[in-house]
Amino acid sequence: MGNKKYARILVFFILFQSVFVPRIVSQNANAKLVKKSNGISVYKIKNSHESLNRIIAKTQVSTNYMDILCLIKDFNHQKDWIYANHEAFVLDSINPYRWIYYGVSETPWPILDRDVVAEVELIIDENENRLILHSIAKPDIIPESEELVRIQMMDSKWILTKLEENLTLVELDLLVDVGGTVPHWLVNLFGSKGPMGTLKNMKMEMQKPESQDCECGYNELLN
Repeated sequence: MGNKKYARILVFFILFQSVFVPRIVSQNANAKLVKKSNGISVYKIKNSHESLNRIIAKTQVSTNYMDILCLIKDFNHQKDWIYANHEAFVLDSINPYRWIYYGVSETPWPILDRDVVAEVELIIDENENRLILHSIAKPDIIPESEELVRIQMMDSKWILTKLEENLTLVELDLLVDVGGTVPHWLVNLFGSKGPMGTLKNMKMEMQKPESQDCECGYNELLN
């Protein structure tokens, strides 16, 4: 089976929203630039305590971070811009800053599609003009499907930092174990494709008029 098919096993990396302990990639001695295109940089960081690489992708988007937050929280629309996303919705809204997320990622036959259940927390860092989303897999919240492989371990991070009024630094910090029989070395090998595709699609989405001047419930905190 070709490499392009295997690459898609990483799609679930970017289904999720996340918290971030701020990290400057350039200062991390273990960070390696693996792909750079269209103003998007993707790094991998070898974790000596784990067999999976952590993937960090970053770019600048010419819009304010409220609009990007609204795009991320439009779960029914995620399949139109998140790489190979098939389905996404909220199982439970605990409060405006915490919810339970469900997502399904398509993978090539004969690999079974993956699904994930995650608890997501939104943190608003007013001092740093930064939005932080944190998704942690909670695989036991609902029963597993026989047609899908449930993601058991996932720590997924979005960081949206205001640089100027209409300029936002967008970062992804991703660590996922896909489960099943897919070897970790194969996941690591193609780790740049999903984040690169998602950030590229995000930038195109934010150019659309309907993605500008959006409201999703947090305006009073993000002036």
